Amino acid sequence: MLQYGGRERCTQATAPEATAVSTRRVLNMAPNETYTPQQVIGIVLDSMQKNDDDNEGIATVFRFASPENKSVTGPLSRFTQMIKRGYPDMLNHTSARLEDIDIAGDEATQAVWLQTQSGTEYGYQFKLSIQRGGTHDGMWMTDSVIPIGKNMGIRI
Repeated sequence: MLQYGGRERCTQATAPEATAVSTRRVLNMAPNETYTPQQVIGIVLDSMQKNDDDNEGIATVFRFASPENKSVTGPLSRFTQMIKRGYPDMLNHTSARLEDIDIAGDEATQAVWLQTQSGTEYGYQFKLSIQRGGTHDGMWMTDSVIPIGKNMGIRI
């Protein structure tokens, strides 16, 4: 068993919910009410991993940002710069390890560890919620992604 931040029972990114989405082309995907929070996180991670010179991956991530998130981080040009400057380790990462997701009503939280091309692992906590009202009613969207640290190689 692996333990990070006091949580146990880490699951790999090969969970059925994550792999079902990761096998499809994600760069042009948009939110809809059929996606689970696990699938949304999978789409966001795949989009960051497959980001290209046109920043299509970042644009997909922005589409999955909640309206409240976009009101703080948008428009897309500002969001793109925020990702490139503040979250560069998420771009073109080589692998992802997802801890168990916590879903409580309309909110979900999941810690994700991304391995960079240099082999360093960085952690991020995803917070999602189901949107109520408006054009995204009933859809899981990302409210925030918070850095939780660098894995120093300590595994218990």
